[in-house]
Amino acid sequence: MTAEIVIMNKTAVALATDSAVTIEQIEDRKVYNSANKLFTLSKYHPVGIMLYGGADFMGIPWESIIKIYRSELGTHKFNALEEYADNFIDFLGNGNPLFLDSEQEEYLRGTIFSYFYQIREEIFEEVRSTIDDEGGIEDSQIERITFRL
Repeated sequence: MTAEIVIMNKTAVALATDSAVTIEQIEDRKVYNSANKLFTLSKYHPVGIMLYGGADFMGIPWESIIKIYRSELGTHKFNALEEYADNFIDFLGNGNPLFLDSEQEEYLRGTIFSYFYQIREEIFEEVRSTIDDEGGIEDSQIERITFRL
């Protein structure tokens, strides 16, 4: 679990994050305390970005994506942090050669499929549990399970 903190006053903002990352493999879980989760979004202006969750986006490490963005941003300056955020999001999606349209579509399909598969497994697990506990299951119980999940 990532810990991030932002402390602000009228003249400054301080960002901090832990460096722990958990890598899980089949029946094995390791924690490393060496991950970078805090980056400068601009080389020339005091704008930072913190990461949590996955270390990559569509198979490319966030660190690499941010470095490429920072290079393309160059000395350009925005008037508000929101503009940096909007520009970075545009960088991720609008004709970026890092993420071809066909790759984005495949990534989206895979992500949606994995969510549906996870939901299906949760429904099956709940149905199996009900059958084991009660010796059977009725359509109304399946409907309740399906709509609850």
